[in-house]
Amino acid sequence: MPEIIIAINKLSIKNNQKNSIGRKIMNRKLNQTEEINITRRYGIKALGYAAVAVASTGIIPNLDKYVLSEANAASSAKFKLRFGTIIAPKADRYLASGMYHLAKAIQEKSDGEVSVQLLDKNQVCAETACAKKVASGVLDIGSASSTNLSLVAAFSNAIDWPMLWAGRDEIFNFLFSPESEKHYRSIMRKAYGMEMLHYYGDMRSIFMGLKYSDKGDIKTPGELKGAKIRISGSEMFQNFTQSLGMNPIPLAWVETLEGMKSGVVDAMETFPSAAAGYGMTKVSAQAVDVNFSPGVCPAFLASKSFDKMPGRLQEVVYESAWEAQKLAYEEGIKSSNAIVGNGEAPTADSEYQKVPMRDIRLTDGERAAFADLGGVEKNMNLYSSIRSQLDKIGGYDVYGVMKEQADGLKGKSIDMQKWWT
Repeated sequence: MPEIIIAINKLSIKNNQKNSIGRKIMNRKLNQTEEINITRRYGIKALGYAAVAVASTGIIPNLDKYVLSEANAASSAKFKLRFGTIIAPKADRYLASGMYHLAKAIQEKSDGEVSVQLLDKNQVCAETACAKKVASGVLDIGSASSTNLSLVAAFSNAIDWPMLWAGRDEIFNFLFSPESEKHYRSIMRKAYGMEMLHYYGDMRSIFMGLKYSDKGDIKTPGELKGAKIRISGSEMFQNFTQSLGMNPIPLAWVETLEGMKSGVVDAMETFPSAAAGYGMTKVSAQAVDVNFSPGVCPAFLASKSFDKMPGRLQEVVYESAWEAQKLAYEEGIKSSNAIVGNGEAPTADSEYQKVPMRDIRLTDGERAAFADLGGVEKNMNLYSSIRSQLDKIGGYDVYGVMKEQADGLKGKSIDMQKWWT
C-alpha cells in the first residue's frame, strides 16, 4: 500500500512538472537580442512570424526556410496583396490576433499563386486609416476594430450594440455561423466592397485610471458617474457611456495611453488583451469587466482584389480566414490565462497578476444593473438615429435580428462553422 501511494505521488509530481513546463513554453517570448538579430538578418515580417511561433511552441522556427518561401512566393505570385495592420509581434503575444497566420496561410494554401506583403507595426496605417486605404484601393487587406472600422463602413457597428451579447462565445459563434454571412458579411460586401475575413478579440471592459487606486472596487454604474472616459469614435459607445452618467471623450487608440497617463481622461474602454498588449494595464487602477460590447477586430479584403481571383483561390482565402479565426479563438483562451491574466485560471506571472491594477469581476446581477441603465432597449431615444441608419443600409431591423441571434446563442458551446458554405 505505501508503495502505491509513493507511485501516485511521483506521478502527480511528474504531471505538475509537465504542466509547469507547458505554461513556461506558452509564456516564452523573444528576448531583445533575439528580436534585434532576427530583424537585422531576416526583416520585420520574419520577426512577426518568429514571435507568434515562439509564443505557441517555445521554439524559434527555421527562418531561412521561411524567408526563402516568402521570396519564392512573391516572385512567382499571380496575385499580390498588400496587408496593412497596427498589429506588432510584441502585442500579438497578448492579442492572439491570427493576422500573421492569415498572411502565411493564404500564401501556403495557394502554393505561391497569392503573395501577401504584411505591413505590420503601424508601418502604413493605424486602424481607421487602414480601412480608408482598403476602401480607396491603396491597400488590399487591412485590420481595425469593428468600432473603428464603422467610421469608414458604418454597418460594421451592427454587432456592437451595448449589453447585447452575453460573452465571447456568443459573438464568436455568430461570426462563425452562416447567419453572419446572411445578416452581416454580405451587407459589408455589398455596401462597402469589403470581404470580411477573420475576427479576433474579447468583450470590452472599463479601465479606470490611477486616480482610482485608493477608491473602492467599482461594481455599480453610479460609481462611474461624472468620469471622463476615452471611447473610440463609436456613436453606440457614446450613447452607452452617457446613459451611465459618464462623459465620453473620443480619442484615437494611439493617443489613449498618453491620455490615461496625463489625466485627460479618467477611464477608457477596450478589451483585456488590447489593454495588456499595448501597456494600458500599467496606467489603470481597476479593470471593471462590464463586458458591455464585443471588442472584436476583423481583417478585411477589398472585394475588387478578391473578385479578380478564380474560385479555387477565393476558397483558399476563405479557408485561411477560417483557420485564422479558429486560431484566434483558441489561442485567445490560452492567452487570457497564461499571458493576459483575465481568464478563468490566470497564472501568477500573467500581466493582470503582475501589475497593481485590480481585476473587478462582476456577478451576473451586478452586470444586469449596467444593462438596466445603459442597455439599448432602456434608451431607445438615444439609439433611434443609428438604428435608422443601419436599418437603411441592411434593409432589415438590424437590432432586432442581432438580438435574436444573441439570445439564441446564449450559453451555447462554440461551433466553428464555415460561414460561407
